[in-house]
Amino acid sequence: MPKKIAAKIFLVTLILLSFVACHKLDSATDPDREGLDTENLDKDPSAAVVVLYLPNTTADGFVLKNAVTDGAAEHIIALLVREQALPEGCALKSFHSDAKSGVADMNGAFGQAIRQQGTAGEYLLLGSVVNTLLTFFQLDAVTLTIDGEVLESGHDVYDFPLCFFDDQISK
Repeated sequence: MPKKIAAKIFLVTLILLSFVACHKLDSATDPDREGLDTENLDKDPSAAVVVLYLPNTTADGFVLKNAVTDGAAEHIIALLVREQALPEGCALKSFHSDAKSGVADMNGAFGQAIRQQGTAGEYLLLGSVVNTLLTFFQLDAVTLTIDGEVLESGHDVYDFPLCFFDDQISK
């Protein structure tokens, strides 16, 4: 009897593996590609999917949205502006990273936007940038600067690397 059970398990496993191996994912069946411009993604070998961390409608956490990027950090920040996670005019001046951490030098408009926020708004702006960059570039921490200077918000002086803002995330 155990040989029959083992044979049935093997057969079911084989069928499932062949289904998974032969099943082509597209935007209709792959939730990670839902809403993406898959035509450009499939045509451009340099295109990649980035997970954007966007403030939710109640301003108490983040929702995730996939987007297509060319992989440049400047483009990723521009996508956050397009999705209204960051105010118009915010831009990345430069970005560099090593294997574990990065430095993102944002423009003065981002610094001004941070200083105009309450603590919750500040958290959401910072979290959108930090989480998106950390996730895409697979980093542990990122330091944010404004025009090459330390980021000061009125609530805090961010002269240290920021890690993932991991609370209040929903899909």
